[in-house]
Amino acid sequence: MAAALLLHLHRDVFGADATLGRLLVGGESFGFVCEDEDRGLEQTMPLDEIKRLKVLSETAIPRGTYKVSKTWSPKYRRDMYLVHDVPGFAGIRIHSGNTEDHTAGCLLPGLTRDTDKMAVYSSRKAVAALEAILDEATAAGRGIVLVITRDMDAYRAYRGA
Repeated sequence: MAAALLLHLHRDVFGADATLGRLLVGGESFGFVCEDEDRGLEQTMPLDEIKRLKVLSETAIPRGTYKVSKTWSPKYRRDMYLVHDVPGFAGIRIHSGNTEDHTAGCLLPGLTRDTDKMAVYSSRKAVAALEAILDEATAAGRGIVLVITRDMDAYRAYRGA
């Protein structure tokens, strides 16, 4: 089996309602991602702690490593990429949108971003380009792995730690 395609989301801008990060695909810079607020969740935390810290539809998924694949979305009524086995979360998709108002924990890719407005732009173009890359990897028999990291200095500064 061919090596998995690595998606690396590095969160680097933190706000009261939203988080922005840089997205690398196969080690190459791709663009940016907007998510809900990063509340410090880690994939390795006990589930009860994740549930205690999580705010429904207003929390970025825990930092960690996840499998990604294309599955049917009943909500969007089409095949979309799903982030699997996110502790305390369900139905985490990669889809278009510009701000945290457009997500409930999902990942919103964009080609550009505005850190003052905590937004990504050209999201539909970004999603189409990303899906084409992921579709090609899937057709070649490659798995897809998403690794989410955080700029700890920026996060500590945001949290006032």
